[in-house]
Amino acid sequence: MNYAPWFAFSGDDGRAYTVTSGAATNPPGFQVGQQVRVRYIRDNPSSAKLDYFWQFWFAPVVFRVLGALFATAGYLLLRRE
Repeated sequence: MNYAPWFAFSGDDGRAYTVTSGAATNPPGFQVGQQVRVRYIRDNPSSAKLDYFWQFWFAPVVFRVLGALFATAGYLLLRRE
């Protein structure tokens, strides 16, 4: 079972927002009541994300590693011929 944190915050407009994170983990990455930093676009506060490294950089890191692996494999195959 994976746990996706939900968090509540007040936007610049003074309204309260509750958002469920798109990143789920097991074991849970946060404790109930823990204060976290939140990033959001002022025009769209409901798209807020938790401000931690993997929330923002997971996909780019995975694609960069896969790209490097495939590029290396392609280079080695071309050199072999």
